[in-house]
Amino acid sequence: MRPFRLAPAQPARQLVTRPRLLALLGERFERRLVLVVAGAGFGKSTLLAQAVAENELDPRGVDVWLSCAPDDAAASQLAAGLLTALHADPAGAADPVAAITAAVWQRAPAEVALLLDDVHLLLPGSPGAALLAELVRTLPANAHLVLVGRGDPPVGWSRLAAAGEVREIREDELGFAAQELAQFARLREVPPSLLTGVGGWPALAELTAVTGQSRVADFGGRRSCRGCRGRTAGCWRLSPPRAGPTTRWRAPSPAVRWRCGPCSPAYR
Repeated sequence: MRPFRLAPAQPARQLVTRPRLLALLGERFERRLVLVVAGAGFGKSTLLAQAVAENELDPRGVDVWLSCAPDDAAASQLAAGLLTALHADPAGAADPVAAITAAVWQRAPAEVALLLDDVHLLLPGSPGAALLAELVRTLPANAHLVLVGRGDPPVGWSRLAAAGEVREIREDELGFAAQELAQFARLREVPPSLLTGVGGWPALAELTAVTGQSRVADFGGRRSCRGCRGRTAGCWRLSPPRAGPTTRWRAPSPAVRWRCGPCSPAYR
């Protein structure tokens, strides 16, 4: 089993405190489904780990963590991961949905939140995606799902949304607000003016704090992708560094360089 499969990674550096987003994630024990959807570098996994740590200090329910992997496109692999995370025996589960449902119901009356990170690795149409969709429909009343990924998960949730059972957290919320960017500057001991061009994107703020604006400029800056032409929030990626006499860098294909997270099939 790969590291951090059943628990979030521990942060290597001090993190920005984000109470406005933690409050939204705190609703996971009240709603059936919470979606955290954004491109790479928006701090989705980090935010989820902060929410887990906050709940450990003042528990409102039970958090069950699973980091998805490409192998989870197989329903048996995804079911085994969820059952292991629930401390249930995955061997011999003839009906994986029933086994997961029973493992969650055994925790009642405690509320149980299943936190699935990197759900975009469950490709639409795969058996793993079908299993996840079935869980959305059939999990018991004390069960809640938090699905985190780079695109909308391959499950039907329109009826839950109409019933007020869905909380969505997307790029517009995940980007650093002005106060959070100022806090980040203090934590990294850089002047706030250094971060004026990052647009609230946490990954670019980290890169800028480490390398400086001049080095970030070497990566080419902002460029809209060929898919949504800049209409999607966060629609831009850093172009690769320029190849020089001491580098062996090879440019990726235009499809890789010019597709933002929401538009790229690799991010789905």
